[in-house]
Amino acid sequence: MADFRTAYSKLIQDVWANPGKKDQIQQDPDLLKVYGFDTVPKSVAFTDAYSGATATGYDEQLKSWDRNKDGAITLFIPPEPTVTPGGTAGAAAKDVSVCCCCCPCCTCT
Repeated sequence: MADFRTAYSKLIQDVWANPGKKDQIQQDPDLLKVYGFDTVPKSVAFTDAYSGATATGYDEQLKSWDRNKDGAITLFIPPEPTVTPGGTAGAAAKDVSVCCCCCPCCTCT
């Protein structure tokens, strides 16, 4: 895999845009190759990155991937950022093309 961060970011963006994509990937983990993952786990589950007592961030996801990429993996999906028209995606955002979320992509484009 060229870059886990890039592949994971593409996956998050697609899952946000196509909620049914999670079911498709769970049924056929080979679909992860579309995003740039070259190692495909035998099974995939998805969970909310904010479920449980603490948020699961990028570093935890990367460690989990490295430990389990050949077996069963749980992919953590952060909630989709909300942007109000003419507003910002977070306190630090200066324009609506920037999202302030736990997505590893830094921007949602």
